[in-house]
Amino acid sequence: MADQPRLRLGEILIDQNAASRQDVDAALNYSKKHHTRIGQALVEIVEERVFRALAVQFGVEYVDIDLNRRLAESIVANSDLIPARTIRDRQILPLGQQNGRLQVLMSDPMDLELLDTLRFTINPNIEIFICSPSKIRRFIQSRL
Repeated sequence: MADQPRLRLGEILIDQNAASRQDVDAALNYSKKHHTRIGQALVEIVEERVFRALAVQFGVEYVDIDLNRRLAESIVANSDLIPARTIRDRQILPLGQQNGRLQVLMSDPMDLELLDTLRFTINPNIEIFICSPSKIRRFIQSRL
């Protein structure tokens, strides 16, 4: 067993019909760009697909904060709209305010407790946008 080369994760997943060649190629590109292992990249790719579908289900926009530098700068500039502890503990990001509405980036549109807290303490008018939790977590850790 020690003499046999270790199989590559992507090839195993393709052989088991758990991923397509396109999925593995996308994960390889993603892992290079974000300096992660391919397994983590595959998890994040699938996660993003799930949260894009969730956005469609709830009729809200999916926002990929990794692709929009201006949006990332806006989040940092608007970070005082929501208490830092709430941002960290509840894994949400303020996008800004527009037409009297607080725009919030979150991964769980069903978190009614959080939405009610924001409505009561910050702004009664909340507009939500969805992003995958791993991207929100990484943004908070690296930028806020």
